[in-house]
Amino acid sequence: MGFLAFLVFNWHPAKIFMGDTGSLSVGFSLTVLVILFVDKTGLMAPWEGLKLNAPFSAGLAFLIVPVYDTVRIFIKRTMNGRSPLKPDKSHVHHFLIRMGLHHDQVSLVLVVVKLSFISIVFFGYSLSDHILLPTIAIIATVLGIWMDRKTLEKVKINCKNSPSVSGKNADRVKRRQNKRKPSIAKNMFSNNKINMN
Repeated sequence: MGFLAFLVFNWHPAKIFMGDTGSLSVGFSLTVLVILFVDKTGLMAPWEGLKLNAPFSAGLAFLIVPVYDTVRIFIKRTMNGRSPLKPDKSHVHHFLIRMGLHHDQVSLVLVVVKLSFISIVFFGYSLSDHILLPTIAIIATVLGIWMDRKTLEKVKINCKNSPSVSGKNADRVKRRQNKRKPSIAKNMFSNNKINMN
């Protein structure tokens, strides 16, 4: 209930922010609760209440957004030769914002995604982890690839439709580009070790 009260004041436009300490504490608490749930469900007898045959899948479904985001970020940063611990703006919520969604809409999309994965597990409660875990992984991967492609399309459209730079800004951009990119001729001469002077 405390989280719901906090959410009222944290909803966009937020009046208070949780910060790293708060979000890490919440993440740790939720992870411990999921581990306890998986342990308890795994030890239940088949006739006790709603016995899930796939406790690991249920735990993964509950934490699907942060787990997927973490795995995706680690893989992408490592493949690009960057440290997986270095911050950037390639998280799932950043991609959804780039697709044109507002903060409220991003929150609702992530809630719907999480509830959809939880529903898959609970409707398939008689299935084992051998079936549900790969199913969850495949669905999450397909959704992620779709989201990456849609975001790239949206960014390309926005760049194409953006106004061209003119006036003082154009001069500033040109100077910046000239500083960064030496001329092709200069590159050719430096590669062949020919003195231009």
